[in-house]
Amino acid sequence: MEYKLGNLSNFYDSLHKTPKVYSTSGYPMIRVKDIETGFLNISQTANVSEVDYLEFTKKYKPTVGDIIITRVGTYGNVALVVKDENFCLGQNTVVLNPIRKTIDNKYLFYALRDPYVQQQIESKVTGSTQKTISLKSLKEIEVKRFDYKKEILIGKFLYNIDNKIEINKKIIANLEELSQTLFKHWFVDFEFPDEDGNPYKSSGGEMVDSELGEIPKEWQVVKLETLIDNVKDRINAKSVSSNFPYVPIDLIPKRKLTFYNYKDGKEAKSSLIKFKRNDILLGNMRVYFHRVCLAPFEGVTRNTVFTLRPKDEKYTYYLINLINKDEFIEYASNNSKGSTMPYAVWEGVLDKIKVIKPPLNYLNQFNSKIKNNFELSISLLEQNRKLVTLRDTLLPKLMSGEIEIPDDIEVNNDELSI
Repeated sequence: MEYKLGNLSNFYDSLHKTPKVYSTSGYPMIRVKDIETGFLNISQTANVSEVDYLEFTKKYKPTVGDIIITRVGTYGNVALVVKDENFCLGQNTVVLNPIRKTIDNKYLFYALRDPYVQQQIESKVTGSTQKTISLKSLKEIEVKRFDYKKEILIGKFLYNIDNKIEINKKIIANLEELSQTLFKHWFVDFEFPDEDGNPYKSSGGEMVDSELGEIPKEWQVVKLETLIDNVKDRINAKSVSSNFPYVPIDLIPKRKLTFYNYKDGKEAKSSLIKFKRNDILLGNMRVYFHRVCLAPFEGVTRNTVFTLRPKDEKYTYYLINLINKDEFIEYASNNSKGSTMPYAVWEGVLDKIKVIKPPLNYLNQFNSKIKNNFELSISLLEQNRKLVTLRDTLLPKLMSGEIEIPDDIEVNNDELSI
């Protein structure tokens, strides 16, 4: 059975305007660029004033269970509202409020992600420079239907997979925050434990003057190049096999310390550089995007990424936290070359930065506390990659009826470990 989307959901178009001013505080406004297919995330949005918020929600205020879809530029992305939060919609977005007792909102959310629906959206897009799908065309989209109870089962099953992915993401975020907090406490505030287990600096630990300010006695100030190398292990694309991970700059996430995404090695074409597990990857093209991650496996990237290898592996976790600091990225950005696509410069610029070199005994203690955080984060990221593959494989088969979920199945998040 197939039903038109306009008969399954109420539609609320966004205002066809933008606020005069965005701010860092106020009410979140969801714009097209904020909507990635999945659960709605408002943590990185721009904000608007209360006056603008009230104007943009006068017609309708999005609520839990609603679906937001983009229709201009980046069209066809769908996000499910899963939290009761105050936000408003920017232009070129539409809210779908599924009609109760007519269709399950989770099922509709996944039906809109089905290739069958996405292909319809693609066929109805108009325009050349700014591609658009009209509200009228969206309402004409046909959605596959089953009986209501079966739709609830399909929606819940796929939702539980996505929910497990989100739980893993939150755990990873907490682990990375803990690592960065401990780094600051030890190597910025110098409150690492002294011989008696007390915070060093605030307990009267001896400090000495240096060109970087006061540092603990017996610590050193050195150039970054004495601790880490920018490795340029070039490789020809013909030598890269299909099962060898390829990580272009756009797969290195912003403001994260770990990742597990990669492409087929045969997609790697030119300017390739090999990296090893536990190398530090730093996106040097538009470095202000803050792409700094620890490599979880061996692979290849392009020369738009610095492949940084600590001279002593004991410095790895210290150095990735150091390079991840806002001050480092800001310095790299301010000293980049080029205007349209600026790139950071390693030799003669970043490698000459003066940094603090802690003694190895403190690094050993630090590593013992955060190594497990990184390893668990990478393990969860790998699990998420498998869950995404599972979901994307099952979704079209469930929507087509090729496979079915037994009526008596009950899938919980803790059963989704892979």
